[in-house]
Amino acid sequence: MRFPSVSVIMAVYNGEAFIREALASVRSQSVPPVETIVIDDGSADRTAELVQGEPGVTLLQQRNAGASAARNAGLARASGDWIAFLDADDIWMPCKLEKQLSLALAQPELGMIAGRHLPFLEQGMKCPAWLNPQHLSDGTQSFVSSVLLFRRALLDRIGLFNESLRFAEDFEWVARARAAGVIIGSVPEIVLRRRVHASNTSHQLLGAQGDVTGALMQIVRQRRAASPHA
Repeated sequence: MRFPSVSVIMAVYNGEAFIREALASVRSQSVPPVETIVIDDGSADRTAELVQGEPGVTLLQQRNAGASAARNAGLARASGDWIAFLDADDIWMPCKLEKQLSLALAQPELGMIAGRHLPFLEQGMKCPAWLNPQHLSDGTQSFVSSVLLFRRALLDRIGLFNESLRFAEDFEWVARARAAGVIIGSVPEIVLRRRVHASNTSHQLLGAQGDVTGALMQIVRQRRAASPHA
């Protein structure tokens, strides 16, 4: 079976502890991507040095501007028909791209494909209050950026990531896709192992509520303006 081309984009800030493991999971894909682009968002550690030693990886470097700006920089360079994001502290299952691309071929109306992720605790980490302990064994349906696969052509409809958001920019971007009528499918398999550790931004989601709520209200206002009777 011939699969569409996929560009992998990894935005990273101070990711030296985990990035090699993340990149290894990209190399282990049963359907390899056409390219892997890493955007170093002004890291102060050895991230860039480690990435430069990785085969088949394009490294872009910029001053620290946040995950949205870094992903947008990667999107500007991407050449694949489909785009997949991977955070530097997450790990793809080897079948990730193959399962999602197979669904894309079977259902060509899909513009975005999700899946399930399995969170796991970094050594010495206790299960935080925001994480359902059952998900550690069963996994959960997910729309986090490291799970998603989407058609590059969608960017013409829904635009780039909102660079004004500090957190949950992937949540807001998916909400815009839904508002634009993008058809989203999902594979039933676990396609991502999502690392839970003391430094990842899931602990800060409560602080992002104002940003996300404001962005979603803007989407609602835009939809009402476009469809006055909605």
